[in-house]
Amino acid sequence: MKRNILIAGCLLAGLASESEARFLENDADRLDPEERLSTEYYNDLVSYRAPAGWAALWEGHDVGVRLNAGSLNINRFAYAEDVKLATPRDGAVRFGFASARREDYLEQRTERELRVDGTILPGLRLVGLADGSALKEFGDLGLGVEASPIADLWIALSYWSVDHYYMSKKAEAVDERDGRAGSLVLAAKTSYFELRYERDQPFTWKLRSRGYDYTYSRSIAHAVVKTPWVDLATDLEWKAEAFAEAARTRSLVRTVAVHEATRRLSSVEVGAQWIERRAAYRQHALAASWREEAAIFATHAGVVQSGLFANAVHLREDGRDRRELHVKAQAAWEYAFTPKARAFLNSTWDLDELSRRFRPWGGGDLQFLAVF
Repeated sequence: MKRNILIAGCLLAGLASESEARFLENDADRLDPEERLSTEYYNDLVSYRAPAGWAALWEGHDVGVRLNAGSLNINRFAYAEDVKLATPRDGAVRFGFASARREDYLEQRTERELRVDGTILPGLRLVGLADGSALKEFGDLGLGVEASPIADLWIALSYWSVDHYYMSKKAEAVDERDGRAGSLVLAAKTSYFELRYERDQPFTWKLRSRGYDYTYSRSIAHAVVKTPWVDLATDLEWKAEAFAEAARTRSLVRTVAVHEATRRLSSVEVGAQWIERRAAYRQHALAASWREEAAIFATHAGVVQSGLFANAVHLREDGRDRRELHVKAQAAWEYAFTPKARAFLNSTWDLDELSRRFRPWGGGDLQFLAVF
């Protein structure tokens, strides 16, 4: 399966999470399920983000596991699971494995990546990539280079041949593809900024065994700027899909823009967010959280985190405008088993429901992180 962590996954795991736009064969099963989103969806994801400091702990180690399960409604979790293993970073030749599972309203997928990289010149490494699919027709192969020309700069370029053996290993002989599926990834990172661009090659999958043709293309851009005063982040996604069956063609061009500004002051974090999904969904959000040391049950010391999250949503449906305001409060506790293993128990409360009906429970979230 393909390593494809979209906007929702980025929100759950944190701003610095990597995403990849490679095509996943399940994309051809249906058009984008955007209609499943509730107006509280993104506010839920922001209130379920990992505590401050977890991202740096995760990125600073080569072996680790992290889990995040947050309630979206009475029958659905937003679930994120990451596992990574790698040999020491200073080795001449290194091996790495990563697995990412994401499940929510939009996606249900598990993706894996295997990589071997080695030094070919000082500051330059050659990278071989593959995924862990059991179906040979949907296996990906990739090749890349990574360079560190100066101490505080990392640059990477890679290309994936998606479903590399599809034509020779396909299970359905009548199915064909116009164009080869592939994905180009460009990335750069310093202590001050992160840049990433990913582009899937457009192609058409003639699924005669299912009775329709599927056309696909997508691009993703990610940028983070870090300053002493505020961190700014932008995620942009563009995706075009079309289903052609019999005399009917259904198509969708989806654009998603997520812009964020975050300020951290010792134990306080404040942020603003703006999201637009096509012209039909716009959201403006404000968030604040603060943390302090505390003892729970008089024996277990930890960090208590409180927060306040508000989002204003503007929807356009059937030519009509609709606006909604959601406000959530957070009461959470972080417990450290060791300096490298932590749990986060999170509860949220819908303050906007108090004025309409007394149903204040906004959803719970449980997270775990361990690095080695």
